[in-house]
Amino acid sequence: MKTEGFNKELYNFFWPKLSYAKLKMRLLKPANRACLKSIEQQIIANAFGSELHKINFIRNWVNTNSVHLIDDEHDSYAFDVAQVLNRLNAHATGKGPKPHLSCGPRAYVMKAILDSIKIQSRIIDLFGLTELSNDQLKVSPHTLIEVFDSDSQKWTLQDPDFNVAYANAKTGEYLSAKEMLLAEKAEKYFDSAGYVIESPINLENTVNGLFEWGVLYRYSYVGKRSKLQVSGEKSLLTKIENKQNINLLAFIKQRAFLLTINFL
Repeated sequence: MKTEGFNKELYNFFWPKLSYAKLKMRLLKPANRACLKSIEQQIIANAFGSELHKINFIRNWVNTNSVHLIDDEHDSYAFDVAQVLNRLNAHATGKGPKPHLSCGPRAYVMKAILDSIKIQSRIIDLFGLTELSNDQLKVSPHTLIEVFDSDSQKWTLQDPDFNVAYANAKTGEYLSAKEMLLAEKAEKYFDSAGYVIESPINLENTVNGLFEWGVLYRYSYVGKRSKLQVSGEKSLLTKIENKQNINLLAFIKQRAFLLTINFL
């Protein structure tokens, strides 16, 4: 039993680091490097007035070369970043159909592209809480990406699933996940940068429901500790967890690694 427990502890400690190393090694394979090079050429073929324009273009490229569809096809490859990159590039170059993706795979592949052109980014998870008729809560996760804009020297929240960035409705300034969390409701907005928004009705629900209480910085995606930021006192989590049939932290920890919690 001790050996099994020891092995489990080792696994729990090393799995994100090993997963990240495995992904990086796979992307170094010649075929995958050629794919990323092809995508990079499609990006640099455009003239961008700013780094933010480039970031918006990459978000739109991921969105428009895929379709949001969760089915058997999605499940067969959507979480294989290298395969998704190749499928996206095949469609972009007229050699294949749009891959079936959801919010997570779209965020992961956007990060892979940004990594390849040396733009910093990090995976973000948000969690909507919906009260059901029986006084229970349903947790609805959404994955997106925060990107560092070197021009403004700040993090900006990008959502390749809906094809928008998040912004202050009054100033138009792009916001980070933390800024969206702390902003007044009337200030929380989105900006498409002139691109087509996917599922505007669902997007409205996202803006209204997902930026209310917490943001998970899923650094486990790159083999580091995850961080949950909560917009309130510790009592907020207790209040949420006291709802029937919900263990919110257990749900979040399934996506996290050595989770730390900060209260804002």
